[in-house]
Parts: sequence; C-alpha cells; structure tokens
Amino acid sequence: MHGLTQNSNRRSPAGICTAVLVLWLIIGTTCLAQSLETRDMKAPRRVQGSTAPASGAETSPSILSSALLGSVKFFQKWLSPIDGPRCSFSPTCSQFGYDAVHQHGPFKGVVMTADRLMRCSYWTSPNADYIRLPNGALHDPVEKTSRASDE
Repeated sequence: MHGLTQNSNRRSPAGICTAVLVLWLIIGTTCLAQSLETRDMKAPRRVQGSTAPASGAETSPSILSSALLGSVKFFQKWLSPIDGPRCSFSPTCSQFGYDAVHQHGPFKGVVMTADRLMRCSYWTSPNADYIRLPNGALHDPVEKTSRASDE
C-alpha cells in the first residue's frame, strides 16, 4: 500500500512533455500576436478601396504557418536529441516538414509531411525514387516531392 502512494506521486515523462508543449504553444501564440500587432502598427496604411499590397511589401507567413514552423523548430531543438538520429532519409523528416510548410504553405506542407512520415521506415530501400547517400540515408528533398505531386 505504501509503494502505491509513492508511485502515484511520480510524474510521467509524457505528461511533462505535454504540459511543456501546451505552455510553449500558449506563449508562442501570445508572442506571435504581439509581434503581428507591432508590425501592423508600423505597416503603411492602404487607401480605402485598394486591394493591392503596397509596392515592395513582403508577404509574411500566416499564423498557422508560423505556429507549425515554430513547432518543428521546438521539436528539432528539444525533443529530437532525446531519440537520437533515427530518420532514414536526408533531409530528416522534421527538416522536410519545415521546408514543405515554408515553401508550400501550411495545408500542402502538412500533407507532404504526412506522406513523408508514412514512407519513412527502415524497410524503405533505394530504388528509382531514392538514391542512397554516402552517410546511408535515402535522398528525398522537398523539391523532388513537390514536382512529383504537381504532375
């Protein structure tokens, strides 16, 4: 009975990671909202009825894209080192996901990343689609995948 109460006081690593991720998302979205408000105050005002952006204005990533990119960076910095190098592709699946969302937007990027994660296994072998690199990883860049999905 005494051992049961000791184990119930222990925190599981999954629970701690989940709590940290939720806290990180809350802080990240708050900081993102503040930076967007600051950027909007500095941006030139449009003339009423004008739909075209000001000349030379850059389009910024959407809030969803920024959240996804931040999540991938968080994973790469804090969670991926715990597991060690396990991805059988180059670039790694997390870098592929970052590049896909950055280049193609959140919706197509998430679909491309999900497709890549389903293909990433130890049983995937070199063939016409993947060449083996000197480090043993299979080469599968975002550019090649996006061209194949466009055809």
